[in-house]
Amino acid sequence: MSRREFLTKLTGAGAAAFLMDWAAPVIEKAYGAGPCPGHLTDIEHIVLLMQENRSFDHYFGTLSSTNGFNAASPAFQQMGWNPMTQALDPAGVTIPFRLDTTRGPFLDGECVNDPEHQWVGMHLAWNGGANDNWLPAQATTRAGPYVPLTMGYYTRQDIPIHYLLADTFTICDGYHCSLLTGTLPNRLYWLSANIDPAGTDGGPQLVEPGFLPLQQFSWRIMPENLEDAGVSWKVYQNKGLGRFINTPISNNGLVQAFRQAADPRSNLARYGIAPTYPGDFAADVRANRLPKVSWLVPNILQSEHPALPVALGAVSMVTALRILLSNPAVWEKTALIVSYDENGGFFDHVTPPTARHRPGHPANSSRCPTSTQYPGPVAFVVRSVWVFAFPALSFRRTAAAR
Repeated sequence: MSRREFLTKLTGAGAAAFLMDWAAPVIEKAYGAGPCPGHLTDIEHIVLLMQENRSFDHYFGTLSSTNGFNAASPAFQQMGWNPMTQALDPAGVTIPFRLDTTRGPFLDGECVNDPEHQWVGMHLAWNGGANDNWLPAQATTRAGPYVPLTMGYYTRQDIPIHYLLADTFTICDGYHCSLLTGTLPNRLYWLSANIDPAGTDGGPQLVEPGFLPLQQFSWRIMPENLEDAGVSWKVYQNKGLGRFINTPISNNGLVQAFRQAADPRSNLARYGIAPTYPGDFAADVRANRLPKVSWLVPNILQSEHPALPVALGAVSMVTALRILLSNPAVWEKTALIVSYDENGGFFDHVTPPTARHRPGHPANSSRCPTSTQYPGPVAFVVRSVWVFAFPALSFRRTAAAR
């Protein structure tokens, strides 16, 4: 099938069924690629894929055997908005409602507007731990008809690939993003476990900027720790948008945001900026050159960021699986961890935990989906980050472990 034919089917009626026909054999092959004993010592490669802006309840609230809509929680009845008048109302109640995608990927349920999800809005929703102010928080920046979108959710019929992945592999319903705010701060945590709250190294970075920073920060990042320990690594990023890669309409791996990567001859530039996705990633997998730790940054169109089609996010995840499966010897030693950077402003009934507070260190987070794909029965393979036995990168990580 040509790329044009694939995209035509993807954007037409019955797209979910088409995607299932395309993806199910890949997922079945990935699951059956074992057997593997399932010990942490069997994992030689960790591949990290972070998608955009979805909460756990928003995607998997209806998934059985998880902490979803089957939980008893007063948070499911959110106060402060009257759905009949589409206005703020202290007595108004809004409950979660389905975003139907079965009418085609470019209708309302598939491509919904982007809810408010920056620092101020998310802390208003959190409301000091009460977790009861989601709708008024949206009303601070969003027009009336878009306020209730925060309560929207999908079902198995709407995102069948996501549910098939959750059924087949491990899904983590206790994973939380790092901060109650937007993409850049949380992706900085993904790369470095820091946003420089003291402001000594180019931070603090609390909100999403108009343009992604270039050589602004100078604190230490995980690739430097890996480098010093002799552990191979790469950041593979899509370069499809060319000069727009550092704008909000693109993604990048953020290594270029750090001053220590300014020299193109440095290993940070050679391994953190130059590698492409999917091209170099696929070539390294096939040639048995996959590093011990890889970060994947697909095209923004496949990131699942609202208002982009959620179906394209399924394409992104299955594409990563297909590439890893191209070399079974690599796949059987690889843990693929798919996570979401933050909740995107979508409701979740679980009140975020807080780390022990230290002045100047943000402590709040929000619950996001995380799925782990590994060809063997591992109880909680996200713990594979301990394979290389590095110390905590920041005070928050140390405090959270206590």
